[in-house]
Amino acid sequence: MRSSCALLALSCLLSLGCGGSAVPNLRPDDLHRPALPGVTPRTVRVAVVDHRDATPEASEETLARVQSALVTRLKQAGIEVLGESTNDLTVTVSHTERVPEGFSRDGCIQMTGRLSLPRGSFVQASASGCFEWRHLLGFSLNSDPSNMFQTATNEMLAQLDEQLSKLPAPSAP
Repeated sequence: MRSSCALLALSCLLSLGCGGSAVPNLRPDDLHRPALPGVTPRTVRVAVVDHRDATPEASEETLARVQSALVTRLKQAGIEVLGESTNDLTVTVSHTERVPEGFSRDGCIQMTGRLSLPRGSFVQASASGCFEWRHLLGFSLNSDPSNMFQTATNEMLAQLDEQLSKLPAPSAP
């Protein structure tokens, strides 16, 4: 009995102390390849903001990695990313409004992308990503920010493409 209590205590300590980084590693090649139909010119300005209560250092590094992955994937899709563009993509990272059953608040994120177009229209997409490593007994050991961000970014980009395909064609000047 005493050894099983010691093992449980050791397991709890390890789960608190050996968790993964709070900063995601995104793989641009594994992200949805955005078509961004109807976006002309084929340029976009990208900004990523964090509305979570993360530590400032983790937030800055997370935003840099998300922005870098988005910029790389957009360039791979033939969309030029510029500091100044008439097309403006703002991605907001936040906590999910409703945490799914079985997940902790830190095990989920929500990403909302808003693409503003020069003709005054915009599309918006919101997606969540949740992932936690769990002990065999069911308690959370740690979240996986890379998996959370990869999932949410993929779904957000796919939804933006879907929303753009539903916009009416711009009228001729």
